[in-house]
Amino acid sequence: MEFSNINAKCFEGCNPQTKAPQFVYKNIQVIKGTESQETLNFEQIANAAALECYQLVEIEVKTFASCDPETHKPVALQPPKKIKVAPGTEQQVIATFEKLFDIEAQQCNPLIEIEIKTFDSCDPKTHKPVALKEPKKIKVPAGMESEIKSIFEKLFDIEGLQCNKDNSDFVEISVPTIIGCNEDKTPIIRYRTIHCPKKLEAWLIHEMNSLASIQSSLCLMDNAVVALPERYQLSPEGHIPQLICLFVEKREDGTLGKDYYPVTIPHPTIITAPTTAPLNGYQKGSWEGILTLKDNTKVFINAFSKEEAEKVINQAKTIIDPKYTEGSFYKVGQRKGQPLKEINVQLVRVDYYPEGTKDKKPKWVKFFK
Repeated sequence: MEFSNINAKCFEGCNPQTKAPQFVYKNIQVIKGTESQETLNFEQIANAAALECYQLVEIEVKTFASCDPETHKPVALQPPKKIKVAPGTEQQVIATFEKLFDIEAQQCNPLIEIEIKTFDSCDPKTHKPVALKEPKKIKVPAGMESEIKSIFEKLFDIEGLQCNKDNSDFVEISVPTIIGCNEDKTPIIRYRTIHCPKKLEAWLIHEMNSLASIQSSLCLMDNAVVALPERYQLSPEGHIPQLICLFVEKREDGTLGKDYYPVTIPHPTIITAPTTAPLNGYQKGSWEGILTLKDNTKVFINAFSKEEAEKVINQAKTIIDPKYTEGSFYKVGQRKGQPLKEINVQLVRVDYYPEGTKDKKPKWVKFFK
């Protein structure tokens, strides 16, 4: 793991005479590739700590209460909510709450169906990204069609970077992905690994964090679909049972990595939390195996060799409902473009979604050591 230094803003104390906050900048070591995010984190922490220097003032803010059942218009909470803030920040805080009100108010709008552009593969001849032939369809609140379409188009462009012909200087980065919302309207976050040119590493991390932040806000809306079109995640159009098996790197010294490498098993026979890991560890790499089941659902495996991919696919078939493995077939081939990291991985967690994306959270989660 590589590190780099940032000049981080830190709160030092309050001026004893003017009561103004005093800051210092310190040279702090962080993981390479997270510089922008960590700089922002330190600044937010310093600014929050500096509030103790002020005599707080009370303001009224606009907060969402409900939707009018007849007009479908948003209704604000009455009487207005009162909070205390630092002097000089009143208008900024009021504006922030009004923006949150507008976001929550979107749930009062009817949902409409839109088509989104999603990445499928790289053209082996032109080295350009190829979109799915049949665009995926999701339902979103009326009035947000353009904004949500632009989010998915930006994701398509980001994933399409791996098709770059000159991919000798690519790196693997771990980025947040919002795959759904909990019942309390908080986002369900998972991390996935993508490839990008090394010179764009910091920018991409910042962009993906920004996108995750935007998508997190959609969780405030009832019935909004925020799942990303990532093939290892739940299919937006299919409420089929899914077993998501999360692997991590197992290093030579026995320690485990932090990045998740998911394998999704459709129609699993395992419907209660198992006592032992349902899949063995394997060696990850650039040989891609694709198992296609009777209903056209798929299992994707990226392994070190053709034999390793076949071994994992054959084991995966043993935990899939036989009704769907009958007549199934698989193919194995080397991935085009940037080679994947070659590491040994171990299963550490399993999430079960009995009705696929219809479930806002897994029915159960099982961890393995």
